[in-house]
This record gives sequence, C-alpha cells and structure tokens, in this order.
Amino acid sequence: MHGRDGLHRTVLIDCFERAGAGDVQTYLTTGNVSFVARPTAVRGIVGKAESAIGEVVGRRTEVFVRTVDELLELRALDPFRVPPLTVDHERIVAFLDHEPAVHLPIWSPSRDFVVFGTGPRELFSVAMKYPDGTSRGSGGLVERATGTRVTSRAWSTVERILAKVA
Repeated sequence: MHGRDGLHRTVLIDCFERAGAGDVQTYLTTGNVSFVARPTAVRGIVGKAESAIGEVVGRRTEVFVRTVDELLELRALDPFRVPPLTVDHERIVAFLDHEPAVHLPIWSPSRDFVVFGTGPRELFSVAMKYPDGTSRGSGGLVERATGTRVTSRAWSTVERILAKVA
C-alpha cells in the first residue's frame, strides 16, 4: 500500500527500476505496479524488488506477478458471472504464487464471504457489502486454507489496470 511504512509511489517505482524493470508505473493506492521486462528476467527482478521493498517497510513483502495476457485470460473466464451471493457484494481475486489446491466453496464462519472459484494461480471470492459500503477481504481465510501468503485485490482494480495497459 502506498504510503505505508514509507513506501510512497516514487519509492516503489525506484525499487522496481533498481531491480532492472523498465517503464515502471503504479496504479491506485494498492501498490499495483506494471513494468516491462524480458520473461527470463522477471524472476530476478521480482526477487530484487522484494528485497528493496522489504528494506523500506522492515519486513518481507511478496510480489505477485501476472502478465497482461494472464490477466486478460482471467477476465475471459468471467469468474463472477454467477456469484454465489445474491446480496450486494464485492468481487475479489486472491493471487497466489502456485496453483491453488483447496476444496471449494470456502465460507467464512459468518457466511459474509465465500471463496468459490479458481484460476491457474488465483482464487475468486465475493464478500457481502455492509450498509456503510465496506466489505471483508478474503485474504486471511485464503491464507489459512492454502497455507501460503496471498495478495487480494478487488476485481474492479484488475479491470481498471487492464483498461490502462491492455
């Protein structure tokens, strides 16, 4: 998240540029970054960027990478065409670094959100919107279910980024 623990936009861009990424851009305030790199260089760039970000925020911070083509393929899946909640809800995607191996659906104890679908390295969920417009994220539930770290984004964030880069 921009601004958290000193990770401002310019600092985040610098972390990726020093790691070897080209044409680095940030989106919104959620720490979403796009960059250009040879496919063979991405893993090294990610490792260096994670280290640089970790130095700024004082803790390990994973970077989850998807190509524009991978995001377009996820959008083509139309994962939210028939959501399992009929109330007003937020659409959420959790990005993992591996194929998810979970039994679906996974409901929260309060049944206010549910993880219901998968992508190649993603889990899709919906969370009920409360009267004040807020919703719960599924990150903690997904991390417990998969035993691994994830990063979650509102699906609308993915759509806004694709509108700029695709």
